[in-house]
Amino acid sequence: MISNPSGHCCWTLTVYLLSGLMWLVCSGCGSKQIGPPRNPTFPVTGVVLVDGQPVEMLEVSCHDVKRIGTESPVIVAADTDAQDQPDVPQKLPGSLIVAAYTDAQGKFELASYVAGDGVPEGDYVLTFLWGQLSLVSNNYGGPDKLNDRYKSPQESKVKFTVKKGTQVDLGKIELTTK
Repeated sequence: MISNPSGHCCWTLTVYLLSGLMWLVCSGCGSKQIGPPRNPTFPVTGVVLVDGQPVEMLEVSCHDVKRIGTESPVIVAADTDAQDQPDVPQKLPGSLIVAAYTDAQGKFELASYVAGDGVPEGDYVLTFLWGQLSLVSNNYGGPDKLNDRYKSPQESKVKFTVKKGTQVDLGKIELTTK
């Protein structure tokens, strides 16, 4: 057995190994996308007004027209604030692409992968829900202050097309509570 009374050699080797390991870990940071391949997306923005006024935290859901009427394999937790089915887990519509929330001025930006990146090319419709965020469960839902009038993708009147390389500004979208 070789002994090194100062421990200098072992300490130096440890520093070099740790430095090399950190270089390997950090050299990959930011150079590759993590996760599955992403479809190109194009920005979609708009402003929602309810009875002529902007509403904060109104849910704007974007649905792919080709998939309306299908169900997603994703099951979401029961909406404990829902009055009609308080304990039943629900499936998401298969057409749902993304959901966004309006800010205090009623503005929204759709995002597929990162904030404001938009959605892929295609034909879409929007649905709207004006619920509330439960701070206890961190879920958005409850009674719809729009009385479920803008909930169905099949009946949505807000339609748009995203073309490659173009940004879509939907302008003002007028909704009513009456």
